[in-house]
Amino acid sequence: MPHAIPRTPPRPQRHTTIAIAIAAACLAIGSVPHPVQAQTTQAVRHYDIPAGPLDQALNRFAAEAGILLTIDAKLTGNRQSNGFSGNANPGEGLKHLLRGTGLEAVQGQNGWQLRRIPATSPRATELAPVVVSASSSGTPGGTAGDFLSKAPPAVGPWEGRTLLDSPYSISVMTNEQAGNTVARDFDQLYKMNPVVQNSAPNTIFGYPSVKIRGFDHSTSIVDGVRLSSYTYGLSTEETEQVEVMNGLSGFLYGAGNVGGIANYVLKRPTYDRLANVTAGNYGGGQWFGHVDLGNRIDEDGKFAYRLNAVYSDGDTAKDDQQMKKWLLSGALDFNVTDNLLLQLEAAHTYWRLDRVDTRFYSSGLSYWPDAFDVKKTYTPGWTFNETESDRIGANVRYNINDALTLRSAYLYKKDRREFLIIYPIYTTTTGWTMYAPNRATPYDTISQGAYTYLDATFKTGGIAHKLTAGGSWDTYREEKHASNYVSPLTDSGAPYPTPSELTTEQLHDLTAPNYPTNYGPRYKASQAFNKNVVIGDDIRFSDQWSALLGLNHATLETRSYATNGQLSSRYKSSALTPTVSLIYKPVQPLTAYLSYMESLESGGVVPNDPTSRKSTATQSSTSAPATGPS
Repeated sequence: MPHAIPRTPPRPQRHTTIAIAIAAACLAIGSVPHPVQAQTTQAVRHYDIPAGPLDQALNRFAAEAGILLTIDAKLTGNRQSNGFSGNANPGEGLKHLLRGTGLEAVQGQNGWQLRRIPATSPRATELAPVVVSASSSGTPGGTAGDFLSKAPPAVGPWEGRTLLDSPYSISVMTNEQAGNTVARDFDQLYKMNPVVQNSAPNTIFGYPSVKIRGFDHSTSIVDGVRLSSYTYGLSTEETEQVEVMNGLSGFLYGAGNVGGIANYVLKRPTYDRLANVTAGNYGGGQWFGHVDLGNRIDEDGKFAYRLNAVYSDGDTAKDDQQMKKWLLSGALDFNVTDNLLLQLEAAHTYWRLDRVDTRFYSSGLSYWPDAFDVKKTYTPGWTFNETESDRIGANVRYNINDALTLRSAYLYKKDRREFLIIYPIYTTTTGWTMYAPNRATPYDTISQGAYTYLDATFKTGGIAHKLTAGGSWDTYREEKHASNYVSPLTDSGAPYPTPSELTTEQLHDLTAPNYPTNYGPRYKASQAFNKNVVIGDDIRFSDQWSALLGLNHATLETRSYATNGQLSSRYKSSALTPTVSLIYKPVQPLTAYLSYMESLESGGVVPNDPTSRKSTATQSSTSAPATGPS
């Protein structure tokens, strides 16, 4: 049944207002609706509507705008809105809230109504001018506007706050930014983020390696799910945005890096037609093609999909270096009922780099040498780095009633790795030499992560609460061969002599050694577990004052195994990590906040005897968790 949102919602006149709304809806049946136009004659005001269920976002907008909006629950169903923060008139604001839902708002003689965008309607092509009109009333547009986040960040168990209202230091890098800069990998995005420093290029390890607040960061959060593995297999083409949080994240995601975390938000299905085909060049002879498709599958929007396919192959901008990548990534929305949404996603990625970049060392130098030629890799052509990744995930959202919402997610990722990387040494007297060029044998890393949260909204007096309770967990397992690395051999099977006294040209053209192919049996080399039990309350005292209070009982455990399967070491620790945030909005576009958070972090290895030397420290295994304020 359609229901209407009144212009004014005073409680004493509820029955009268509903009657008027129903009458208006009936009268509207005989009227001819008009598509939303850029209405400069209507009042322009500021809105700050958080992302969340579409019907809730529309209800709040209609109440703030003072308009009559008729909604059919069958249309909104489980659809989500990206929210809207900015200045707009009612027509423009509705367009922002409905973007990507496959719905549009039309104005009749008795208010506004929702309807599906007709698949053959020429009005679907009229959306772009409205975006320009909206930007003229306060929303940035053009190239700069494309770099703005279209959705609020996923901040652990918290949901529904805009980026402006989140009491954390978060910077967002969008897919539009990646497209406009032709970003081959996440390194290109991180270089443009002032709070992040690249510590090693993607062409060394095969994943982004950065420093946040001076601390190394290489693992990740994917769609709000924590994974303890490196970020192998993720691609800029399948990512909607990257959210970088500065500082502790213990309450949000459990034991983790004290410097900060990055959340990679994957692209999701669209409910209107999307068909983007891109061809380009990353530099050198590295051409690429990218297809991005999305749409609802059926007319009612019960099913919707998103598909991304990428292929890239060719020489990079460096001499004789070749990179190959291909990706197939898909996502599916299934609106089981009006209140139950099931989302599935899966991806397969292959990435290989020949003539790798590497770290190199110096010996016997008492001065800084002249800069080396950045077009060269200083590695021979038989070095390589290869990763094949498979990922599958699921999300469930169930709106139990107006006050209760259940949300849950699960993610599985498996990476198959193999590489041969050398570490050259530069000397002024004998030229180039290197450490022994050992080859890493194939190994697998398997990561799983999940969360489940129950949100309950209620009021105590005039104070609004959103209480969230639940938990999250993730596991990491590494499976290797008994021989993790194999030593090089000559053609005769003798040990390969480490080359020395090489010129740069000789280093680049070095003859490849041979390697044994018997790696021994496979075994589980290590395993890690992280578990979090969370309760938090999002409290809103007024339009200006709010607070976040939460507790997380975090547990981390790591285990190492010998090649015979026996447990060789184990570490386990737990801690109760709180968070407190006080938020104040003196005016709509400005938020001031004070946040405190603690985090559990695995400590380093120290000697049992504090007077023992560094050489004996590696023989002990005592360590302690580290906690501290944000």
